[in-house]
Amino acid sequence: MSQIEFSNHSQPSLVATLRTVTQVAIIAASSVAFLSGCQATKGAFGKIGDGSLAYQKAEKLDPIQLPADQETAPFVPLYPTPAVGVNTLDIENESGKRYELPAPHRQVPTANQASN
Repeated sequence: MSQIEFSNHSQPSLVATLRTVTQVAIIAASSVAFLSGCQATKGAFGKIGDGSLAYQKAEKLDPIQLPADQETAPFVPLYPTPAVGVNTLDIENESGKRYELPAPHRQVPTANQASN
């Protein structure tokens, strides 16, 4: 029978194992941070204005003036525009910088609502 020789290279060294574990941990942590997106920073930076309410400060422009001898086509709107009054919706968050969406309406009744 032949003798089996064990070399030092048959098992990875402790340093190589730690290096591999460290690399896997760094990749895993980076993946979690990358895949979580910006939701993790929403609490810290959530009060920054995103310009969603800038339309309210828009100035009304004068109508376009065409030359008197210019023939124009009649204006035919594609969609009807309703006449609206004063906006009574609360559309600002506590800092006054963003549009605040209303809470969603629950379509499926809960156990408490079904018993009523």
